Amino acid sequence: MLYILPLLLMPLLQSRSVCPRVQPIAGYRRPMPPSIDLIAVATGSHKITLFWDRFPGATEYSIYRSSDLKGPYHRVATHVRTRDHHPGVVNKFMYSDSPLKLGVDYYFIVKAVRHHKEVAYSNADDTAPDKYAIPWDTGNAAKINATLRRNLSNAFDPDIDPKTGKKVPADVGVMTGQGPDGAVYFSLPPKNVKK
Repeated sequence: MLYILPLLLMPLLQSRSVCPRVQPIAGYRRPMPPSIDLIAVATGSHKITLFWDRFPGATEYSIYRSSDLKGPYHRVATHVRTRDHHPGVVNKFMYSDSPLKLGVDYYFIVKAVRHHKEVAYSNADDTAPDKYAIPWDTGNAAKINATLRRNLSNAFDPDIDPKTGKKVPADVGVMTGQGPDGAVYFSLPPKNVKK
């Protein structure tokens, strides 16, 4: 009889247990870590460009934007298939979002789409449009180098031209810059600068 009593009470104890078994919530799936590495870069006074690599099997991408890291994120573009004009080593896809407010931080997420279903997402990345932004999205090496050189020379105290006594931008010498797509830009000093 002593052995039968625990067997009869077992269902009752299981249903009223102090530590009930954990039941999965219907329809809930544990979020997966981001599968797409996203880089958001200011590329103009009112423009931000996103760069990312291809997600295997994705046929297109959707772009989401928010003014806060925690969201809510609103879809700003669908069916994105734009390839970088001047692909470097990484980040073969890009999307430029404009017009945006100068100096305001924006957060972005990219989602990969396969068979009309979003199957993977990126990390959230943020930046703000900037009037000194480098136009990485153009792929125009001359324009990128000129902007890099201007921004860098403006960061230093100006030189004084010995002939005229006027201030001239500082000479920054040979310069290289690597874009968000991995492409490397190389620039020699301007020819009119004498050492």
